[in-house]
Amino acid sequence: SLQSETKISVGPGVGRRPRPGYAISKGGIRAYNADTGQWRTYNEHLFGAVQWFEQSRVRELLFVCTGSYKLLALNISDPDSGLPVVSEMSDSVACRRNPLFRDYHVVDFKQQGHYYTALVDGSVRNEIYVYDTSKLSSWRQVAKVDADWEHGWYGMG
Repeated sequence: SLQSETKISVGPGVGRRPRPGYAISKGGIRAYNADTGQWRTYNEHLFGAVQWFEQSRVRELLFVCTGSYKLLALNISDPDSGLPVVSEMSDSVACRRNPLFRDYHVVDFKQQGHYYTALVDGSVRNEIYVYDTSKLSSWRQVAKVDADWEHGWYGMG
């Protein structure tokens, strides 16, 4: 028989009842406003699962790898108004399935007045693709680095 009450079946505390007010995520990104004490969901109509997301250190951007392996750049300059998508890259190398754990995927930096975004290939090849992203509407690849200097035991870095 079907149970009328939701029950969590994965993660720590398997088999425990969910906290009061628990609801299934509709997708997108949820953000908490500490001033108002409220949660808000953004872009739930665009994507469901998120593989990872990383904030740029030089621009007000959030890079998001979706469950469908698209890399999105979201404008986070005014989160109370929304997180609009300002750029999208389908089948990004940084979103490919990775047999090894990686704790970084994208590095955004500024050099000589231009913005660049380096994407780490998510496979075992350790390739780094560098794009001129001064115009987020048109990424232009400017370099590819074969990162073959990986240590046999300790890995990259």
